Amino acid sequence: MKIIDILRNSIKTTIDERGRIYIPKMVREQYNLVSNDELFILLHKDCFYIYSSQNLEKLFKNIKH
Repeated sequence: MKIIDILRNSIKTTIDERGRIYIPKMVREQYNLVSNDELFILLHKDCFYIYSSQNLEKLFKNIKH
């Protein structure tokens, strides 16, 4: 996969002075995220992935089967 393909599917966001990551409205709506939802950060090598509780449950169900 080329870097340009990755960038086409990415969304640029910011971290504020308190360390909070802004998640754009279109992403929150697409993934049904609302205020005070628990999010989990999975660290892997030089990347990190953010999962909602709902998506993390789905991920683990798929791994078990």
